[in-house]
Amino acid sequence: MYQLEYKDKVIKYDIVKSNIKNVYIHIKDNYIIVKAPKRLKDSQIIKAIESKKDWIYKKVCKHQEKKEDYIKILGKNYKLDIHYVEDNKTSLEILDGKVIVNLPQERKNKNNKDIVKSIISNHYLNIAEKEVAMQMALVTRVVGLRPNKYRIKMLKSAWGTCTSNKNITINSELMKFDREVIQYVVLHEICHLKYMNHSKEFWSMVEKYMKNYKEVKSRLK
Repeated sequence: MYQLEYKDKVIKYDIVKSNIKNVYIHIKDNYIIVKAPKRLKDSQIIKAIESKKDWIYKKVCKHQEKKEDYIKILGKNYKLDIHYVEDNKTSLEILDGKVIVNLPQERKNKNNKDIVKSIISNHYLNIAEKEVAMQMALVTRVVGLRPNKYRIKMLKSAWGTCTSNKNITINSELMKFDREVIQYVVLHEICHLKYMNHSKEFWSMVEKYMKNYKEVKSRLK
C-alpha cells in the first residue's frame, strides 16, 4: 500500500496492474485504487499520482463532504445543515426533514467537523435514553430475563456488550438505525444472559424471539 500526503490529508492507495493502456484512478472516500498498465514501473505510477495530487485532493474532499451532508437517525436520512448564530451556545434541532446544528458565529470558516460530530453523538445519546429503555422493557418482558443493570454509551467496536456479571451496555451510535435493529441488539445481549457465547443454542434463542433476525442483523453492516 502507498500513500499520498498533501495539505491536511494522508490518502492511501493501492496499485493494481493489468493489461490496459492508460492509468485510471478510482476514488472512494479517503482511499484510492490506481489501475495501471503492466509495462509501467511503480516509480512511474507514483510520479503520475504525484502530478495529479491536487485533483485527487479535491475529489477526496468532495466525496467526504457528500458523505457528511446527511446523517441517519432511527433509520431515516436527514440533510445536515450548519447554521452560525450570535448565541455562544451550540444546539441541534430537527426541522423540515433537516438536522440543523447551530454553532457560534465565531466558528464560521473554521474546521468544525469534531464539534459537529460531538453534538450529533450527544443527540444519539439523548435519543437512546428513551429508545433503549422502551426496547429493554419489551424484550425483558417477552424473554423473561433481565440484566442486573444496563447502560448506554458510545462504544468503538461493538453495538452492545454483556458481561459475566450480567451487565449490558448498548452503543448510543445504534440510534442511527431503525427501531427493529435496536430491538435486535437488545435481544442479542439479553440472550447472552443465558448463553455467554455464540453457540447454536444462542442463535436458536435469538431466532425464537425474532424470526427474521438475520435480515435485521445485516442492516448493521
